[in-house]
Amino acid sequence: MKNRGGQFEPELGGHFQPKSGGHFKSELGGQFDRNLQKAPHKPILLLSVLQLIRKGEILSNRIDITPELVLAFKSNWQTLVTTNHTCNFVLPFFYSKSEPFWKLTFLSKGAASLKSISTLNSLKDNVAFAAIDPELFVLMTDEVTNAFLEQVLVETYFPNATLH
Repeated sequence: MKNRGGQFEPELGGHFQPKSGGHFKSELGGQFDRNLQKAPHKPILLLSVLQLIRKGEILSNRIDITPELVLAFKSNWQTLVTTNHTCNFVLPFFYSKSEPFWKLTFLSKGAASLKSISTLNSLKDNVAFAAIDPELFVLMTDEVTNAFLEQVLVETYFPNATLH
């Protein structure tokens, strides 16, 4: 753990270390710029996953499409998002496949070639689940690291919001 401005910061391995400014070394940081008001979908999804891990509702790196996850996403959206973006759980779940830590498992070979999915029913019909990188999942299950990751996401992507 490193000392960050009087707070202890977990050391994150691999490509999960925050960049300067609190961005993760992944496309997530490159896809969202709070000054340009780009889509907040992926950070909201990750916050929702972190919360469900902390509550013991997600127990492995397999992220299923559950009512609890959709509800957490909608609740976080309502609390944190102040832009005119549309709340759509499907977008980040499907398009996070471009992230190095998020892999989709499709229900068929044909589904794996889909370029887009726009509805929850279509997502459920084509995607079995997402899997988070196992090393990242272990970090997310640690209480201190989980809280730190949540704090970084909120401070980076929703700097004027309070989560609790």
